[in-house]
Amino acid sequence: MSWTVFVSGDSYNTAGFSTRTGILDTTTNEVRKSVEDIPLTINGSRYYAPDLNFWGVTFASDDTTFYATAASQNKRT
Repeated sequence: MSWTVFVSGDSYNTAGFSTRTGILDTTTNEVRKSVEDIPLTINGSRYYAPDLNFWGVTFASDDTTFYATAASQNKRT
């Protein structure tokens, strides 16, 4: 299960809002309040940016993989 909320006040975003996306493992009841602390991999490479936002989580059938829309530097991936 996942959720996304809109937040304001991030230092990099002076004219709008950003998002926070969390995940609940319904098997173990482990809550991850923000997926931003999970390493992001794009095309096999680790990516980090201070303005990274996630939303739109989709879970794979193996229950260990998920995909999320990410945005950084005015680009989505």
